[in-house]
Formats: sequence, structure tokens, C-alpha cells
Amino acid sequence: MMTLLMRARDANYVAAFTVHEPPNPPADRIDRAEALVFVPDGFSWGAALMGPFWLATQQQWVALAAYVAAAAILCWGLTALGVSEAAVIVSLLAINIWLGFEAPEIKRATLAAEGWRDAGSVSGRDLGECERRFFDGWLAGEPLIARSGTDGTFAPEFASPPSQVAASNRAAQGLLRRLFPART
Repeated sequence: MMTLLMRARDANYVAAFTVHEPPNPPADRIDRAEALVFVPDGFSWGAALMGPFWLATQQQWVALAAYVAAAAILCWGLTALGVSEAAVIVSLLAINIWLGFEAPEIKRATLAAEGWRDAGSVSGRDLGECERRFFDGWLAGEPLIARSGTDGTFAPEFASPPSQVAASNRAAQGLLRRLFPART
């Protein structure tokens, strides 16, 4: 019976993620794909149950400072008003529940402040399926090497100037002639 309930739950479960690209992505599309960050939508139990620790592990330092300041002001204000300790604890729980709902948005805002670009959103049964769906569409539209310049020409970072290419071609041809002399 329990497995039937679990399968019924899983049949209706949908995970949604927003995808973010770093400010200076690598030129190669595979390296760009590895640099992408998937931020889940929905309630975060980790943030709700252990708010300040979750913020610290996610390196959300500004949000952590705001959380500590808001909790301190709330505790001080409620204590100064003579409210019971139970009410202070309930108000701190309310802050943690709010943090659980806003955790993904805090992560997105931090990425946006650091210059990350929103590359899209995707939904599926789990992170693996969402990644497959996103990359199926995204990789098909991306060139092997990112375009640079305003004229739309490919200019890979590893390309040599034409004069160096010609010189290296002449050197390679000379080496081949010495190794394999022409028979007359």
C-alpha cells in the first residue's frame, strides 16, 4: 500500500529550476554548460529548519547579516514590549518559515547581483531530467565556440594570427620534405 502511495505521489511531482550563466562564460559550449547553475523553485526545508546555517553554507553573507539583524531587532523589540518568550520563539519560527519560502529567490538575487545572466527555466521530475531537457534545447542553439566580435565571425581564443599559421605550415612542409624526400 505504501509503495502505491509513493508512486502516486511521484507521478504528480514536478521540479522546476531556473538556470543561470556566469558573467564571463567560457568560449566552449561544453565548458559553458558545466558553469551553469540550476536553482530550484519551491520551499527549502533546510532554510526553514536551520536558517542561519543554511545561509552560511550557501555563502549568502548579506542575507545572513540581514537575518541576524532582523532576528536581533525582533527579539529585542518584543522583549522590550514585555511579550512572553513563547511569542518571541513563534516570531523567530515565522522568520524561518518565511526564509524557507524565499530561499530560492535569495539565491537568484545573489547571482544577479554578481552579474549572472538568467539563461532560462526548465521543469521535470528531478534535477537530472531537468538538466537533460534544458541541455537538449540549449546545446543545439549554441555554437561549438562562442562568437566574438560584432561581425559574427568565429574567433576562438586559441587561434593564431594568419601570419603565424602560414609560417607554421611552411615549417611543417619543410620538415615533411626532409623526412620523406621526393623520389625522382
